Amino acid sequence: RQRDLEKTRKLGGDALAVVGRREDEARLLKANDEEKASVLEQLRKVSRQVYLEKREKQKLEEARDDVRDEEYLFGDVELTAREKEER
Repeated sequence: RQRDLEKTRKLGGDALAVVGRREDEARLLKANDEEKASVLEQLRKVSRQVYLEKREKQKLEEARDDVRDEEYLFGDVELTAREKEER
């Protein structure tokens, strides 16, 4: 029994979201027009939230990469008085 539990695959957050979406899609196929509109709206909201989370992480990583690039390329360059004021 313990060995079975160890070998059992655990569902993570993304996998649970996929399962939830599949359940919503199955419910959508059986629903009437009003229910379909409601479910579609919920699916859009969830999809948008997931997208925005991924995009935020991506943009933060891009900004970090830009800073690293500038430090690498211009790290040993003397700043002008104007550049020092801007910092």
